[in-house]
Amino acid sequence: MTLHFMSDKELSRLEILRDFGSGRLTTPAAAELLGLERRQVQRLAKAYQEQGATALISKKRGQPSNRQAPTGLKEQVLELIRTKYTGFGPTLAAEKLREVHRIAIGRETLRLRLWMLDAGLWADRVKRRGRVYQPRYGNAFLPAFMTDYNARFAKAPFNDKDLHRPMQPRDRLDEAFTWRAERTLSQSLTLQYDNILFMIEPSEFAQAAIGQRVEVVDFPDGRLEVRYKGRSMPYRTFDRLRRVTETAVLDNERLGGLLALIRQDQKDQPPGMRTRKGPKRRDQTGHMFSVS
Repeated sequence: MTLHFMSDKELSRLEILRDFGSGRLTTPAAAELLGLERRQVQRLAKAYQEQGATALISKKRGQPSNRQAPTGLKEQVLELIRTKYTGFGPTLAAEKLREVHRIAIGRETLRLRLWMLDAGLWADRVKRRGRVYQPRYGNAFLPAFMTDYNARFAKAPFNDKDLHRPMQPRDRLDEAFTWRAERTLSQSLTLQYDNILFMIEPSEFAQAAIGQRVEVVDFPDGRLEVRYKGRSMPYRTFDRLRRVTETAVLDNERLGGLLALIRQDQKDQPPGMRTRKGPKRRDQTGHMFSVS
């Protein structure tokens, strides 16, 4: 006796065809329930009458998938990756297999990713850990990579004349690579930048800048200037992320009231963070933006 297993979808079709065969469902109603055309319903009902419930079971069940990889392909691919492309991700590995070995495995498919995961040749982003690679491996790979990359992507220039000019004394690279932002100077000669309060030293020139847009110039080495009309103004700073002490409030005559408000606000708030929109400071040492 042969046992036949039916999926939930096939069992649902069986119930609908039974109701259709008994007259409890019309052809349009059965077609709508089955998601088929009317002629398909008639054909399926005829097959059900002749063969019974087995007519509803997919003929592909138990058969090899048309998308199944040829025998030995998986072993061949993994051996190539293991011996020639160690450290490659699925996308780059698929590219090399296609270009060098004429083995086409689309990078959009999940197959190569699963093969490499199972073989321990690749880890997804969640499981990946930082590893230190020896420079000699990269140096050995670089010449062949550059040759291959240039062969595929390099374009001949329209004019091969070198138009670079030597640097002149007037060229100031430290100015060219600054991060700049504008702020409005308040009546109390203060402005905020990246959660730090800048207090401009009083002067006739600074008084003229009240209510005007001033420029915060953030240098790559960590220096910072506040400029008005291109002229730098001396300042002192107060970090809003650092906790204000009672002593700081009492010692500062000009901003005592403001500092008191900030101190009270800090008591009610969790520690803050620097903005993520500003420049990165990984290579800077001794800058004012560290949070302790």
